[in-house]
Amino acid sequence: MELNLIRQEINELTLVSKDPNTLIQTLLEIISQRLQIQVGLWIPLENFPNVSYDTLNLLDSSQLASLEESIKIILLSNSSSEPEKKRSVLAYLQENFDLPYWEICPISAVDSQGWLILGSKWNLGWNHQLEETLATPFCLAIKTAKLQYQTQKNERYKRLQQQVIEVIHNSQDLETILQSAIADTAQALNVTRGVVFMLRYSEPTFSSRRQFSNPDITVQGLTQWAQTSELETELTSFPLTESANFLQAWQQAPTPLSLISLSNQSTEPSCLKMPYSMPSWLITPLMGTSRGNPDSQMVLGLLLLQNQTIRKWQQEEQEIVSWVSTQASTAIIHNKTLQRVQSLVDERTSQLQRSLDVQAKLYETSRHQVQQLEELNQLKDDFLATISHELNTPLATMKMAIQMLQKPELSPERQRVYLNILDQEWQREHNLIKDLLTLQKIDNEGLSLQVQSIYLKELLTSLGEEMTTKWQRKNLGFILNDETNLAEEEVLQLYSDLESVRRVFAELMNNAGKYSSEQTTVEVVISQSDYHWIMISVSNIGHGISPAEQGYIFERFRRGKGATQKAIPGTGLGLALVKSLVEHLHGTIDVDSEYSADGLGKTTFYVTLPKSLNNV
Repeated sequence: MELNLIRQEINELTLVSKDPNTLIQTLLEIISQRLQIQVGLWIPLENFPNVSYDTLNLLDSSQLASLEESIKIILLSNSSSEPEKKRSVLAYLQENFDLPYWEICPISAVDSQGWLILGSKWNLGWNHQLEETLATPFCLAIKTAKLQYQTQKNERYKRLQQQVIEVIHNSQDLETILQSAIADTAQALNVTRGVVFMLRYSEPTFSSRRQFSNPDITVQGLTQWAQTSELETELTSFPLTESANFLQAWQQAPTPLSLISLSNQSTEPSCLKMPYSMPSWLITPLMGTSRGNPDSQMVLGLLLLQNQTIRKWQQEEQEIVSWVSTQASTAIIHNKTLQRVQSLVDERTSQLQRSLDVQAKLYETSRHQVQQLEELNQLKDDFLATISHELNTPLATMKMAIQMLQKPELSPERQRVYLNILDQEWQREHNLIKDLLTLQKIDNEGLSLQVQSIYLKELLTSLGEEMTTKWQRKNLGFILNDETNLAEEEVLQLYSDLESVRRVFAELMNNAGKYSSEQTTVEVVISQSDYHWIMISVSNIGHGISPAEQGYIFERFRRGKGATQKAIPGTGLGLALVKSLVEHLHGTIDVDSEYSADGLGKTTFYVTLPKSLNNV
């Protein structure tokens, strides 16, 4: 009668139940309470949670889990018959529980297999009656729970697929994609731990993997997920041959490797060993692109799922994990392709940038050359115009003087005037030609220097007197200052080429007078900052030289705009000749000028010469 009531309660509970775990747990409690038993166990032989009921608190949760797994190992043994399994389970229970009586009932129906195990302090004596009475309602309840469990599982798998697709779509970071994929997969399958490993080949293997027992492949742990942090391990790299299970999974790829009750894990690499036993492994390969023959298809990595309790990996579970591995493999291939494309784009961009830089430099060089050619062409025009003017003007003047001298009625006084003009213009023409020839000679072969003793103050004084005569029209003064601080008995001497020194300061003093404002003074200063060197500066007051023009005043045939606009005579050779001569004398020349529109700017040329060319 009691069994019929239990049967009725089971049927009523099955009709109203919504949760599979609650349904089986409540069924076990009803049976245990109605039959007044102390321990109840439901051990399913499929991938369904174990359920227990213990009124005596004989075992804690970890001991109970170990007990359930041990019983499941016995029941899953294919080598034993049903009576032998019963005897083995009974012996194991009597060894671990202090209860004398046990009922061990196999409950079997289509798609529902498991064992109902009841322990009591007294003999229930029901055996076959218990099986026959409870088998049908219990199987119905299990089927209902299994259907509910399957529905929930399908929803988890669907959500898993959505999550994997979403993270692949939204992220470009491969490690983020794989971390999310392994975490979502492990949680959807309710496994203890999941790890993604990548394979690094020393040489790619394209023939059949089954022929390779010792491949040179390194396994590198990339990312992991675990139910608790204490179940995580440090991910390191190791040779593929150090793990027999990984080697087998690599050889039989693309088929996943399912390990239900792996007992010996001591030989595995450290990152695969856990603080707690992980008897159930599912190793799914991450495959590369197809090459026709699956055995020659490259394995990119391995996706490992580990469970802390024994579980049989269902076909649908392996299929969903294979689907995840396919998506992950596609993401890996896509990522590597993007990296190669990006690398190629970067290389091409770099090449293009270098090409553009070269073209820009060539363009800038060409533009600069064109600009130089234009400047040179302008200089040539200016030179030709200047030389033409400087050569023709004296010739025209000389021709006019000759024509006047040919007149018979010309008085002796006028003859002397025209003879002086003829002499001056000849001297002007001679100096111009002489300057050109001197520059040409310096450029081609240099001047032969005649080193002799030069009394510098006497030379500069003599030049000053000559220039003062020329400067009478502008009423210019001349001052020579000696700042060498020599004793009265000492005479300042240079040992250099007299002709070159004379021409340098004659040109500088001539220029100073030419560009001076009226009623100003040209000042020459001699100083000695070093025992071996003398500095002579030539200064004048005038409009000065603009900063832009100071950069090229020592170039040949280059004249300042002010000189040209004011029609100051000159060829643009004077300062170029001075610079060449100074450098030929192993000296230097510099200029400092203040430009002034009202003619009050000071311009100073500094010439530094060695006291003796014999010591240079």
